[in-house]
Amino acid sequence: MDIKIHCRIFECRHRTDLYGPTRRQVATERLHGAVKRRHMRPQTGTVSRTQQTKGYEKMKQKYIMIALAVALMMAAAPLVYSEGADDSSALTGDNVLDLTNDSAIVYVASGDGHSATFSVDLSTIPSGYSASSISWKLNDLDDGTTLVSFSDTTDTYTMTGVSSVTVYGKAVGTLEIEAYISGTNYYASGIVVVFSAPTETASTFYYFIKIYPGVYSYFNNENLPADVTQDEIQEGFWVSVTYNSQAFGSNDFNALTAFEYFCSQNDGWQFSASSYGWIDTFLGLGTYEGTNGSWIYWAQYHATSGNDAGWAFNNTTMAYITSVESQYIGLIFWESPSSSVMPAFPGLPNSDTLKFEV
Repeated sequence: MDIKIHCRIFECRHRTDLYGPTRRQVATERLHGAVKRRHMRPQTGTVSRTQQTKGYEKMKQKYIMIALAVALMMAAAPLVYSEGADDSSALTGDNVLDLTNDSAIVYVASGDGHSATFSVDLSTIPSGYSASSISWKLNDLDDGTTLVSFSDTTDTYTMTGVSSVTVYGKAVGTLEIEAYISGTNYYASGIVVVFSAPTETASTFYYFIKIYPGVYSYFNNENLPADVTQDEIQEGFWVSVTYNSQAFGSNDFNALTAFEYFCSQNDGWQFSASSYGWIDTFLGLGTYEGTNGSWIYWAQYHATSGNDAGWAFNNTTMAYITSVESQYIGLIFWESPSSSVMPAFPGLPNSDTLKFEV
């Protein structure tokens, strides 16, 4: 497979297969600010073909990006970085131009949240150019470029001569919006994620925790919590966290904050994650290269509903999981061969398998 490495910012640009997060999955880390601005929680379980998400932590060390990122991103693609471009919130990055906001969530359903506005910071337009010099386009992040339109009544996918545009949700997925000055190397970009509609939020999250026996050798038994046995963690068990106003703010209950709270309330539960929920280490276990292109790591899943209940890869990181559709979460340390292969589903929690309740 021909893999092209584009030297821009700390991002994935090309998929190598289905072994880890795609470009779009990485982009979801940028939505934290958008969620706060809207004061609403995004729907989960609807964005297609996603697996796990690695955060957009600001790149500070130039020469570690390929070796470190291949491990942390599970070899989804080469990571990219640019000396010339500024740190950015999006995949293409920002060079000279800047946007007043760099991420947005919109809905296909009409009503509140159906549209979002992006604007170029006029103070970043170079001398010799003006607002009328700005053009806009939509870039593919594996879902296509027709997920939003610059018009709610017509299919409009490019704009010229304006410094501010409004996008309207048309289809579920994620894409990049880019403002640029034609004929120059001046550009800025942001992320748009489109959900079908807002959804009901969860009041309790359930987590199934398991270290597969085949990779247990990576685990140091000294990191095993005192109230858990080796047999239990290899067989797997459920824990639950229920919202309470004393522990969580009114807009601060999601799968990440709930699990962090669980770990803080129980001795020996080491947990370190990015601010958006990509697991760095849990119980002392991180990410390791496996065999034949696979990776050994804490894969994140959610239980599907209906008669064919099973695991499905989370479509986003834990900070964005807020809905009842994705409240049953699997945190499973195993050697994941591809996104099409799921670990065994243990069934939903019951009195025998629910070990902890907080």
